[in-house]
Amino acid sequence: SQKKIESPTKRTDTVLTARHSRAAMKQKCVRCVVQLSLNELHWRDANGASIHLEGPPVFVRACLLGQLQHSHLHKPLFPVRLNQELTFDRVLTNCRNPALFSEVIRGEHVRLEVARSW
Repeated sequence: SQKKIESPTKRTDTVLTARHSRAAMKQKCVRCVVQLSLNELHWRDANGASIHLEGPPVFVRACLLGQLQHSHLHKPLFPVRLNQELTFDRVLTNCRNPALFSEVIRGEHVRLEVARSW
């Protein structure tokens, strides 16, 4: 009575195939990384003087590439020196050709808001 032993080659081939298909999938999309530098935030009254608000700190809320990020909190004394960089990273799976990148992101909007932390 002989026992049948499975060859480990079958398992290895399967793993290699899975790795190959993941690599092929990565080649068929475009990764977009945007670094947004926030330096200063100015808010002046009608006379051109800087404004100092009482109350809670302010921050900048940024929405880009379907992601939402916030800056650090700052005293509401304008101009606010932010000196911060926000990084937005997105993989565009519907963009197969990098030459068509501008067409794919045509409908994207950037939204910046100044908000207070209540």
